[in-house]
Amino acid sequence: MFARDDIDVLALAAIAQAAPSQFAGAQNATGAHEMRAVEAKCAPVSSAVPLLRAYNPVLKDHFYTTDSGEMQRAPGYIIEGSVGRVWSTQADSTVPLYRLFSGIATDHFYTTSAYGPEADAGYVYPSQMCGAVPLYCLYSSGATDHFYTISKTERAEFLKNGYVDNGMAGYVLSYP
Repeated sequence: MFARDDIDVLALAAIAQAAPSQFAGAQNATGAHEMRAVEAKCAPVSSAVPLLRAYNPVLKDHFYTTDSGEMQRAPGYIIEGSVGRVWSTQADSTVPLYRLFSGIATDHFYTTSAYGPEADAGYVYPSQMCGAVPLYCLYSSGATDHFYTISKTERAEFLKNGYVDNGMAGYVLSYP
């Protein structure tokens, strides 16, 4: 059996693993390891850049990037605007938003979990902090398309049109 103090330490360790930017380990005066909450450091808002979105109606694929030149060079994609603001380089408390592409499904997929990324699409917060909002991920098996948005209205519209909710890809800044 675990003692009450062991359970508290295990619970804090589990929380720290789930949200590492918000907890830090340290040794106390007796040499025991303890976890304590620390304030997450926000990335500079001034260095956030637009996460651009485009759609290819032939491939039925949405494409996202922070690089406007890459967006212009993407053949067949029609620029739809910006989804929100992310960082193009690593900033305080952010994690990579990896871009993957399936040539078989002709679908781009974005995740903060790394497994064979095509490229980094940008950097996002892993949890809701510093005024960030959810970047919703939706999926259509009929179109084989992943769609990302911060708009609750746009999310509801795509859900009505057959997309299913795939949770959050990360947390980004909205526009003021």
